[in-house]
Amino acid sequence: MAVVDWCTVDGNAQRLNGGAMFGNAPKALWERWVDVDEVNRIPLTTRSVLIR
Repeated sequence: MAVVDWCTVDGNAQRLNGGAMFGNAPKALWERWVDVDEVNRIPLTTRSVLIR
């Protein structure tokens, strides 16, 4: 049986408007899960899964 090793590789990071990402959900709801900056942007990162 082959051994499979996997990990995540971070790519580009940026900040995007939280209202645009969560749509009609009120800020009071999504603000519980993600920190926002002074202009309501949330951090986003692209991640790839590397499987060997």
